[in-house]
Amino acid sequence: MGRVVRAAGRMRARIEPGGHGGPGRRGERGAALIEAAILMPVVLLIVFGAIEFSSLYKDAATLSSAARSGGRTASAEPRNANMPVDTAAAVGTALASLPATSPEELFVYDATSSTSAPSGCGGNCVSFTWDKASKTFVSSGYDPTSPPSWIANQNVCGTSGSWARVGVWVKANHPFVTNLFGANTSKTLTSNAIFRVEPLPSSQCG
Repeated sequence: MGRVVRAAGRMRARIEPGGHGGPGRRGERGAALIEAAILMPVVLLIVFGAIEFSSLYKDAATLSSAARSGGRTASAEPRNANMPVDTAAAVGTALASLPATSPEELFVYDATSSTSAPSGCGGNCVSFTWDKASKTFVSSGYDPTSPPSWIANQNVCGTSGSWARVGVWVKANHPFVTNLFGANTSKTLTSNAIFRVEPLPSSQCG
């Protein structure tokens, strides 16, 4: 008798709409597949978006940190002819985590009368370009043996006029990974840092 009841139960499960293997179950599986097909692109977009923008944020933060690192170096070398070169080396070291093709330009400039980033490197400014092979910033025109007056005569002794300040502006290129967010395959990043130059010892100010 028990065998007959169990057999009847299995037969009813196959016949009833909600039974295992019946039309109702197949309909539920079909609905789940359709929902998955609709939601999967959205999920992938969110995942790749998080990857893209977290990577962009990381590179922007690295660039900002590099500009501040260069600014600290520049401010610590008052009236030092090697200041621009040492600043470029500090920035290059701070950008070591970026791809070798990302950094592009570096300006070390007199920011005594300015609080904004320069539109170009003219006047009291030393320009550097990134060398991908050596992974360093190089300058073709700066001569430490003959520093310009804005470096050699910085006001760091409390004389009349504004106290000397130095600015560091750096530019890099961030390549996108997926290219899912527009036609651009990369984004230009810039960062600017301005520091007050440290004073010279009174014995050197005379």
